[in-house]
Amino acid sequence: MLTFFRKIRQKLLSQNRVTRYLVYAIGEILLVVIGILIALQVNNWNEQRKAAIRWKTYQKRFIEDFEVILEDTENSILGNEKNLRNSILVKNALESKYLPDSSIINFETYLGQYHQYYMTMAPLSTYEEMISAGELNLIPSSKIRDAFSGLSGYRSFIIEVNKAYHDAEIMKTSEFQRYVRYTILNPGTDSSKVIPSYDFNSMAGDSVLINKVSRQSVAWNSILGMFKGYKMYVSAFRDSIQLNIEKIEIP
Repeated sequence: MLTFFRKIRQKLLSQNRVTRYLVYAIGEILLVVIGILIALQVNNWNEQRKAAIRWKTYQKRFIEDFEVILEDTENSILGNEKNLRNSILVKNALESKYLPDSSIINFETYLGQYHQYYMTMAPLSTYEEMISAGELNLIPSSKIRDAFSGLSGYRSFIIEVNKAYHDAEIMKTSEFQRYVRYTILNPGTDSSKVIPSYDFNSMAGDSVLINKVSRQSVAWNSILGMFKGYKMYVSAFRDSIQLNIEKIEIP
């Protein structure tokens, strides 16, 4: 088409017909402009389609991440529930100065794990990948971006709280260590086991130690609430993303 216009333009110039030459020249320019606009529109449509496909792919990976996170969080909840139960059992045993045979295993488990907190959590891998790739702009809603930011912050907060409690317990191990001695059976093997030996009567007579255990029960209870709240957050977010995937139409 442009070649056709060019031939006409050259013919008009040779015939010195300037007015008609200008008309055809303008027509040629308009065709070029229209062609550029169409090309830009097609390119824009292609980019939007690619972005929609990438966003849908990311959302499917979010679902996979959430399933891993929920399983990991559920394990943390179960572990915290055990720690909370054991700390209450130890407190009650020390206060009553009585340790029944049925409670010995839980009592000794607590002595070996009282300083252990959950300082690692399953990561938000896909969200972190989007940040590194500079593709957060693919998330079409500021509410979704804010929700991810809030979830990431919630996760970091739980880890920081657990680390703070862990560090505090490590600094105060003398409160337990004066009464407890540990023996490792089959060290360095898969069947190795730590056995605590302790002076229960002396422990039961130490009000400072009992207060420490009671404070730790409060800590475990607070941490347990955090993990349960995090699980609810992740579960609701997962369901929302799943619903959004089903609604997405690729242009």
